[in-house]
Amino acid sequence: MAGVKFEKGSKEWYMFHDYWKLCQKFWVPEDNDEYFEAVVRETDKFYKKYRDIGLGKKIALAFVDTIDEQYRAMRK
Repeated sequence: MAGVKFEKGSKEWYMFHDYWKLCQKFWVPEDNDEYFEAVVRETDKFYKKYRDIGLGKKIALAFVDTIDEQYRAMRK
């Protein structure tokens, strides 16, 4: 299996591409309701688009957890 990759243009390829965009858009937490509403809205869209890929749900949940951890650390 070494060297096996998912094909460019596959749903998995697009999932990671969209995840990169999600990270770029929201990686640094902001201290306002609009930011968190947008994170929830965009992450939900990502999840719904990729929920048929088992990893899609895990990535979406991990992203929200990471943003929450970063926000809590920032508030200390």
